[in-house]
Amino acid sequence: QTVVGVVAVFLMKMEPGRHLPRLRLRGLEESTLYSVEELFPNRSRRDVNTGAITLGSGPAQWNTGKKSLRVTGATLMRAGIPIRLSFDGDSAAFVLRKVKVDFPEFANIPRVQLHPTK
Repeated sequence: QTVVGVVAVFLMKMEPGRHLPRLRLRGLEESTLYSVEELFPNRSRRDVNTGAITLGSGPAQWNTGKKSLRVTGATLMRAGIPIRLSFDGDSAAFVLRKVKVDFPEFANIPRVQLHPTK
């Protein structure tokens, strides 16, 4: 797997009642499979009585639901990566790798274009 890049996101200021948009990447190859690995999980815990956040005391919470996933470039550019940052100064970091998929028996199958250009 070839490392394509490292993506880092930081929450400067949380606005109450607002959800963060998905992180949509650019410049990827649509039909290429990529591995997205989150480098460190959010381990904060919010006290349900006071709302106070305690850092490092909770279970691992991955933005994508798990430490890593494989997805196409088209999905990363259109749907993006869900980002769940909890407090001012919170952050997430991902390593993006190009996955080599070698299935010679599928080499001659035509590709379907999902969104034809006009």
